[in-house]
Amino acid sequence: MYKETIASAPWMRAADRLVAARETSIPAERFPEFCRPTSLTAALLIQHYVGMRIDAWVGGWKSSVPGPMGATAPLFVSTIYRDSPCPVRTSDGSAHIEPEIAFILGRDLTPRTAPYSDDEVCDAVGEIRLSLELIGSRYAKPAEASFPELLADNLSNQGVFLGPAVAASPRAVPSAIPITLEGPEGLLMVVAGGHPEGNPFAALVRLTQALRQRGEAMRAGQVIITGSFAGVLKVPVDNDLRIGFGELGTLRVEFSAMTIREGDGVSK
Repeated sequence: MYKETIASAPWMRAADRLVAARETSIPAERFPEFCRPTSLTAALLIQHYVGMRIDAWVGGWKSSVPGPMGATAPLFVSTIYRDSPCPVRTSDGSAHIEPEIAFILGRDLTPRTAPYSDDEVCDAVGEIRLSLELIGSRYAKPAEASFPELLADNLSNQGVFLGPAVAASPRAVPSAIPITLEGPEGLLMVVAGGHPEGNPFAALVRLTQALRQRGEAMRAGQVIITGSFAGVLKVPVDNDLRIGFGELGTLRVEFSAMTIREGDGVSK
């Protein structure tokens, strides 16, 4: 989808600003109007240019839930973490996270004309893991940005932390999961969690069809996240945290304030 517009100067200028924000950790001001995306296509082009500029490998996908069909963002390999302490860019001294279910593909889902059936998508899932999306916008004032501008910035994705595997079928992941947060001194938070699309598997199917229509391949090993069960949570850094996902299990993590460039992160 990018070949005919690869030389689009306005979107390259927007991508330059987002790349600079990633590399310097200095948030970007809102784009000038001439390079401000107003459509899904423009936002996805900017995403693509940013990935090219920082030479990032795509290690998975994030779906906007709720959001327009096709509103997806790549998860870069360098920002998918499995080991703790997990580096994060903090805001007000806190890490911003979203508790999610991650589907890890066991085989490719390549572009084709016919839609994938629910059975085909289910069979393509190799494993399911408890996960935390790391939230961090590259904009100085993300609340003032339009949806296409947020989409251009990978829907404020900073990374993903992968926790333990879940013994469940993709279809059997609950729509409602109570989320608990515990620290060294005890219980910090309880949220009656629910998936914004009603079911994470339904969101996975929707994302699969959107990428198929766009001509994007989903590869074995890629991490797919589909929406938070508790919105955005602010959690402390330098603390041993335990995030409970109801009967599915508990994810344990410690966050550390990031002092390195995002491009220098290591996927483990």
